[in-house]
Amino acid sequence: MNGGLYRSIDSGAHWTDVNSYPINDVIITIAISGTSLFVGTWGGGVFRSTDNGINWASVNTGLTNTMIYTLALSGNDIFAGSNGNGVFRSSDNGETWAAINKGMREKLGWAQ
Repeated sequence: MNGGLYRSIDSGAHWTDVNSYPINDVIITIAISGTSLFVGTWGGGVFRSTDNGINWASVNTGLTNTMIYTLALSGNDIFAGSNGNGVFRSSDNGETWAAINKGMREKLGWAQ
């Protein structure tokens, strides 16, 4: 595997590969919310770890596009920017996602 996600527990002196099933796609973005770690992937959507990257779960309910370019946090909300289907928001730690594209430029083809 080229690249991937690594974790350090000693301020960067040593690194451990934390790529594990089910993440089989290229990781594009990462975000941390409380004790949850999120990664956005190219084609696999969003994955969440609640044990510092040891185990991962797919959390894509409601996403209509699994090519995720960016993740952002604001309070208890997580935002996922996708490739061609706009922005999605989760208010339940990634369990479910809803499109929030109202008012975005119509010419992009996906905003309603």
